[in-house]
Amino acid sequence: MITLFNWLVIAVWLIWFVLYWGPEIRVIRDVRETLLKASNSRLDQILVIGLSLAILALFFVALMVTLGVAAFPQHEAAGAAGFIVAAAGLAGAFYSRSFLGRFWTAVTTVQKDHLVVDKGPYGWVRHPIYTATLAMYLGTTLAFLSAGTAFLLLALTVFYALKALDEERFLTAQLGAAYTNYRQRVRYRLVPGIW
Repeated sequence: MITLFNWLVIAVWLIWFVLYWGPEIRVIRDVRETLLKASNSRLDQILVIGLSLAILALFFVALMVTLGVAAFPQHEAAGAAGFIVAAAGLAGAFYSRSFLGRFWTAVTTVQKDHLVVDKGPYGWVRHPIYTATLAMYLGTTLAFLSAGTAFLLLALTVFYALKALDEERFLTAQLGAAYTNYRQRVRYRLVPGIW
């Protein structure tokens, strides 16, 4: 039964890679654009690299355990809970992204006629996609619990927190009062009532 939950978590990741990022491997293009774009902060560039490596490492560990190449003690209940949390995170990422519409990019940027989106999950936290993907990583960590996956989850949490702060600095500078007013209305970045 543990193997079934392992495969279900891997399926969540494959859906995320293929459907969320798109068949044109948009994430690779967006990472390259972030690294080459002079207007992006040095911190944003470092965070994109760190996030990319940590995300791929977490997926790689999960895949190696699922394929039987690596092994460590696992628990069926943790695997089931991990799958549920990972699937909820994936659904939350798609749901949050649907509210951004044409304004969604992996790159921190402002587009022509850019508007501050404050509907749906953007009325609860300012970075709901980050919250949702962190839930997906938390679910993966539960399903494949080890010191290594826990460390990767911690690193991803720190990276996303720093990325949220850097993104808010950029959006405040670019959108001025509109984003400042949004920050005052929606007080929390990632977790309602906490931060």
